[in-house]
Amino acid sequence: MSPTSAPVRLRAAPRSALYGTEVLITGCNSGLGRELARGALNDGARLRFTCRSEEKVRDTECVLGDEFPDATIRGYCLDLGEFASVEAFCTELASDSVQIEHLILNAGIHLPFKHLMTVDGFEIHQQINFLSAALIFLRLAGGSGERLRQVVYVSSDAHRMGHLPAVFPLTYLSRYAKSKLKATTFFLAARPLFPSTLISVISPGNVATAIHRHKHPLLRSFRSLLRGTQSPEEAADDLLDAAFCSSEPEAYWNRGKMVPAAKRCSSDALKLETWNETIASLPSHANHRPYASVELVKNHAETVSRLAPRVSVPSSEHELLDLVRSARESGRRVRVVGSRHSYNDCFYSHSSLLSLAEFTELGPVDPQRRMITVGAGITIRELCDHLDDQGYALPFACDAGQQTFVGAAITGTHGFCREGGLMAELIVALRVVSGLGEVVSITDEAELRSFRVSAGTLGIVTAATISVERKEGFVEYSLSTIRESELVSRLAREARENEYYRFFRNRFHPDRYTVLTINRTETIPSAGALQRVRHIDESPRAPGLVRGLRYLMRSAMVHRVLRPLPAFKLNMSLVAPYSTYLFLNGGIVDRSYRLSSLMYHAWDDDTTRNMEIAIRPEHLRTFLHIFDPLSEALRARSGEYSGYFTGRYVGRSAKAVLAPNYERDVLFVDVHVSRGAAAHDFLGRLEEKLAETIPIRPHWAKEFSMGHTELKERYPAECWQAFRAMKRKYDPDNLFSNAYTERVYGW
Repeated sequence: MSPTSAPVRLRAAPRSALYGTEVLITGCNSGLGRELARGALNDGARLRFTCRSEEKVRDTECVLGDEFPDATIRGYCLDLGEFASVEAFCTELASDSVQIEHLILNAGIHLPFKHLMTVDGFEIHQQINFLSAALIFLRLAGGSGERLRQVVYVSSDAHRMGHLPAVFPLTYLSRYAKSKLKATTFFLAARPLFPSTLISVISPGNVATAIHRHKHPLLRSFRSLLRGTQSPEEAADDLLDAAFCSSEPEAYWNRGKMVPAAKRCSSDALKLETWNETIASLPSHANHRPYASVELVKNHAETVSRLAPRVSVPSSEHELLDLVRSARESGRRVRVVGSRHSYNDCFYSHSSLLSLAEFTELGPVDPQRRMITVGAGITIRELCDHLDDQGYALPFACDAGQQTFVGAAITGTHGFCREGGLMAELIVALRVVSGLGEVVSITDEAELRSFRVSAGTLGIVTAATISVERKEGFVEYSLSTIRESELVSRLAREARENEYYRFFRNRFHPDRYTVLTINRTETIPSAGALQRVRHIDESPRAPGLVRGLRYLMRSAMVHRVLRPLPAFKLNMSLVAPYSTYLFLNGGIVDRSYRLSSLMYHAWDDDTTRNMEIAIRPEHLRTFLHIFDPLSEALRARSGEYSGYFTGRYVGRSAKAVLAPNYERDVLFVDVHVSRGAAAHDFLGRLEEKLAETIPIRPHWAKEFSMGHTELKERYPAECWQAFRAMKRKYDPDNLFSNAYTERVYGW
């Protein structure tokens, strides 16, 4: 969504979204509220409205009834300055057996310089403009918003000044602005918690209405000269168009223009503070809902950050079953959060989140079968340390040891290997809590092929039994620098000739690549050579210096200085003992350890936005022809070199029906781009152009926008049929589904 500064007239036809629906509008005494009511009636809505007194209710009913004699019109008395009045109104509305579909929260006040308290003990602007509006929304929305199709909060651009202190002469605006800032933040924060309800926040601008009647005439005239004044008719038309005719109804709108809301409204800390303040301030009996206690849930890169119900942490399978059965009975969706290493929202649920951090089973390796059972709370680093102590290793692994093994596996996380490479391929059995509230063991290979890469939508995996191998022998670990033309022409052949193959593009010289190969060798190094080999740690030892180097790597000035210079050539080969640490850490070196570690972590920026696409190796040239122009356009727009990629070769496998390497050799192209306004457009255009040109498959845990319709063409029909069969068997009521699974799987 890109902000624009030009007014947008959106409605080319009647607002069909309102026709025949129940619409509730607060504050219809006069002005904007009255015109909103007229607009809704003109569009064929059945109108419910509120006014402050019975006299005004009767007057409004009379006026609107004369204008729309065939319409359904019903008024209610509501004083937003008293919670008791709000509760009485909601009770009366419920007694009428009315299902409100569209809620427009328009009522508000502005009393310059005055500091008044309500009977409930709140500053009057805070209660009328913010808290009572929130209470009406929560009462009408229900547990997760199924009762409301859309809510529109009429905000004000004054929310941008909500930080002003309440001292003279700023009290002219500060209390009003603060109430609008709190309300705007509250309704923006509510969006992920109420996914069934479309939440619009719209400012009508400076409108000639009764809300300004308490202002001095000179101040009203000055504001009109400064910002211009809209008539209530114009403002209502713009507001209804933005809410019900726009392709971006959840954008922030100001006077018919799509603009960003104040940055403060995006503050995670302010969202959490505002939400908790709201729930604590409302009448206690209104708090008995799933969202009375929330917390901020983020992924590791902080590219996804949302309010969510407080995460439950069961300590046993029995407690987990109780939580699942309770959610099933109450109709809540359940998702499991692990290390949250995903770059998308696959882990999120607006109604129930669980953590399996207490499931830390980690037994000994079965030496005959070469298998080990791993609890869902065990990280890859903990597993590898445990295996290494017993003389075992994984045949391949990703390079992020802080991920839980189970979470990484079922989301398709991978390493690189000629004979496969997805962590899920190591799974030989699973212990699962199904959507029916039962514990089941998945050992049948046909069922495992669906479960292995399922993003948690088939059931909650509490433990996995995986295959391992003996940690023995040595490998030759080689790095070499080659030109792009050599890489493209030799990729398919060299990837099959080497057991492990990946490459890195030079950030300053895009025509140069560093290629890493790992192969078993009969060579036995000397004791001195072995002592010099060191693994680069996963975490940087000088994070401040690393952040500085990352900035320099993006800097256009640094690129202008370094690009004319000869490219640095890295050619290194050393022999090291075989172990999982070859993949888990940032590589191995036998000299300049500190410098190598510093440069690796500066280059491997995990704070970026990240999309990873599986392509056929022979399509690398096509990828480059699409990536490079888009990357150059991104640099021109953002002013920095923020986009880069790496490649890892993963051999074909049939062990997971929805694995990107299902029945094909693939090259995982891992694209990173610095966070910013241009990043979303860049990744979206790259994905779109690639999807139009070559048969791509996305990494399930990274950013991508393809939906089920596009994805079902990327895998054989029998894969989707098998996956769907397991969903019907183990989670027929979609207990473990969420917005992500509905988008990518269709359920």
